[in-house]
Formats: sequence, C-alpha cells, structure tokens
Amino acid sequence: MVENEIQYLSWSAYRQMAPPILQLEVTRLGRLIAGLPLGSDARNALVRARFKVIRFMEELEAAEKETLATSCGAALQAALLAVAAAAPEVDTEKAATLRYVAERLRYVHDRIALIY
Repeated sequence: MVENEIQYLSWSAYRQMAPPILQLEVTRLGRLIAGLPLGSDARNALVRARFKVIRFMEELEAAEKETLATSCGAALQAALLAVAAAAPEVDTEKAATLRYVAERLRYVHDRIALIY
C-alpha cells in the first residue's frame, strides 16, 4: 500500500480530532454497559474499556508528541482488547454497536503512527 500524505496529520490536529471521537465512543460504551446484567463478564470488560478510553483522553491532554505512542497508546490498546473480550458475549444488536466502537478506537489508535 502506498501511503498518501493526506492520511498524515499534525500533532495539533490529532489533539483536536481524537477527544470528540472518543467521547462519542465512551457514550456508546455507557449505553451498552447499561443494557448488560450486573456482574457479567461482558459488562465488566466494557467498563474496563470505557475506563481505558477515558484514561487515554486524560493522558492525551498532557502528552508530548514524541511519547504519545508509548505513554498513552497502551491505554487505547487495552480498551481495544477489552472490547474484543466482550464481543462474543453480547447479542447481535449490541455486537454491531461494539464492532463500530472497536473500529473507531482502532481508527484513533492507528492515527498515532501518522502524526507529524
């Protein structure tokens, strides 16, 4: 695949783009969590994912461009893993929403490598 320079974005553009996208996904995760039984493995995984996404957003505010991938990226990766862990345990309707959440988290995570 040939990299197109349009995919690359500045540090300031990333810091403006990521929080609104992630806040929408935190909201979606909250709705999914509310529809799951207390104590279920899927609910616990989604609570963990939501916490990690919020942690990433907080760390992003204080992060430096050079350390973003190592300092904050781990929180977003952990959120993706938690979403993946919950996926087999939810019904079809929730699974579609969960796939969309995972896609958006992956989109934000993959942009880290494209920051200049």
